[in-house]
Amino acid sequence: MVIAIARVKQAGGLPVHIPARESEVLTLVTARNAGPLDNAAIRRLFERIIAESRRLEHRVLGTSEDQPGA
Repeated sequence: MVIAIARVKQAGGLPVHIPARESEVLTLVTARNAGPLDNAAIRRLFERIIAESRRLEHRVLGTSEDQPGA
């Protein structure tokens, strides 16, 4: 899934890191949280998933996480 997303972003000229979209995802998953984990735990889990997904996207695309707009 992450590889497909990386390719779509690349084809559309989008950066790997889209903070507004990441914020939307975090808001959505915490809003839908029915437990047993609290919202802070859910947020930490998804922040990690997003960070690892971004890392894989950069690897697939051969880009650096340090690039401006990456």
